[in-house]
Amino acid sequence: CRRRCDSCGVGYSNARKNPVLIYKEPEDNIPKDVRNGLSTAFSNTFNIANQFSKRENFCSEHSEDAITWTFFNYFMMDPTLPGSFPSKVAKFNVGVDPEVLLWGAPITTTNYNARAIFIKASEKVGEKTDYRTEPDVIMDYGEYGLIFIECKYLSLNASKPSTFGGWDKYDSPQYFKDFDKVRQGGLYQLARMWRIGNEMTGDRPFTLINIVRKSDLAHVQAYNKAFFGDHIQRRRNSHFITISWDAILN
Repeated sequence: CRRRCDSCGVGYSNARKNPVLIYKEPEDNIPKDVRNGLSTAFSNTFNIANQFSKRENFCSEHSEDAITWTFFNYFMMDPTLPGSFPSKVAKFNVGVDPEVLLWGAPITTTNYNARAIFIKASEKVGEKTDYRTEPDVIMDYGEYGLIFIECKYLSLNASKPSTFGGWDKYDSPQYFKDFDKVRQGGLYQLARMWRIGNEMTGDRPFTLINIVRKSDLAHVQAYNKAFFGDHIQRRRNSHFITISWDAILN
């Protein structure tokens, strides 16, 4: 940053207009109440190859990861919220506390072995050990069900062209009705999560949730339906939901 104050540990991006505030340390970009455990989480993400850039990008005031970390850590502080989340959002009832992982790093003491089960599913589909799928949030309720969450704020869902070589390993008629249509739509992250989430759960309930800004909701819902939701295999107890941050807060 050309514009920075080293003693304060802040700077601004080099953009001529609307520069973005950037903190020297990632912990400074989140409230003090939720700083504990952040450094450990960076070292335990599923996507090992991306750990350095994740830490660097976390320092930006526009960081989606900083929002996700703050939101779900505060979320876990209220003992009533984790238990009500599945019944109100993810379509299944539960009476236990979840194991919660952010990017693969556990943030709760509850342990249903979600990390090890995820890695086993990742290996089954042939992912590289240093470049695994990385759901923003995993909420594992043991035998009661599993939730994956992909969080978006200022950006839309990442897209990959249909010619990208990584698509093939996630193709499965067991989990997709028309994988070619999904590939054409480019929603690579969601496709990866749907495959691995279903591999993890077996007969347990599974819900994949895409959280976006309220202003983007209508557009993203329509696109997700046309190029993803209409072409996945849904078991009786598996669901895909696009929802806004506002709806969860409400």
